[in-house]
Amino acid sequence: MQLAVPGCKLFWQEVNAAISVCTKCSRPVRVFGPLKEEIEYWKFLDKWEGFSKWRPEFHNKIDMVTDSSGYRYGALVNLGDNHLTMGDYWLADDTRPIHEKEAEAILKALQSLGKSLLDSRVDVLTDSMAVIGAWNSQGSKCPALNCIMKDIFQLVAGQNVDLHLSFVPSELNKADGPSRILNTADTMLSNASWVLVDSRFGPHTVDLMSLDSNVMQSVDSRPLRHFTPWLTPETSGVNVFSQDLKAESNMYVYPPYVLIFPLLCFLKEQSVSCTVVVPELYPVPMWWPMLTSCSSTSILLGARGQKGVVKAPSRKGFVVDEFGLRWPLWAFRVSFS
Repeated sequence: MQLAVPGCKLFWQEVNAAISVCTKCSRPVRVFGPLKEEIEYWKFLDKWEGFSKWRPEFHNKIDMVTDSSGYRYGALVNLGDNHLTMGDYWLADDTRPIHEKEAEAILKALQSLGKSLLDSRVDVLTDSMAVIGAWNSQGSKCPALNCIMKDIFQLVAGQNVDLHLSFVPSELNKADGPSRILNTADTMLSNASWVLVDSRFGPHTVDLMSLDSNVMQSVDSRPLRHFTPWLTPETSGVNVFSQDLKAESNMYVYPPYVLIFPLLCFLKEQSVSCTVVVPELYPVPMWWPMLTSCSSTSILLGARGQKGVVKAPSRKGFVVDEFGLRWPLWAFRVSFS
């Protein structure tokens, strides 16, 4: 069966469990959730007339190292001559056990590579024996881990990828560093501050500098299109400074403080309008006159020392700031057109 349908063992775990229950008692088994999904998965055989693509002997080779902490995942990828570093934060309410996050880290790293995976052999190093065992055995006794394995399988099968997982001791895992970063540059507006900005200057359509985890959301609670510093599963493009912004309709950005001046110069070169969130620093920085001269209106989001204006990354996800702002925080509507 495994020769005819690769990965089939991943999609009969719930079915086998249901059969086991049926043989021990006469009560009917409810077909819903993961069990229903597994049964529906096999319906593809009723109409399938295709074939599994034969992987050519010449193929791309991708080396990857992944790791996860309780609050963030990280990955190092060798893609030809390119050496990529990836990572992002888990959600604040993500209390899953670490083996599930380790598996999710592999999935997110693979998703981030997109079409670069096509017809490739991918060698992944991880320090989780539970994840390696689940992949090599095509299944796990942990339903949540099994679901992640299914997602990984469907991704690599769709891209015709030959995926191999190998063990690396934790002390030698080079992705440990990216999985433990806490960067204040990733600070985002609190929900209340964002509602104020979006109601005044929005609706916004794109977040120019963010991660998947801290991107702002539209009024219907969907993440805005966003540009990220590196590849992520949901990115609309890597590095805002390499994007053509003239086709964007209503942009928003809360840049790291060290990039405020380069970003304003870039917006001026592009001749676009944008909502920019910046602190009122002292001494007055060189970019402040440039910002105020092209601003049509502004909002004071919080005075110095005010709490609850922003959310900062922590080991518990993004949490509302309870220390207070170091400087007053403003939202400017600027136009260089």
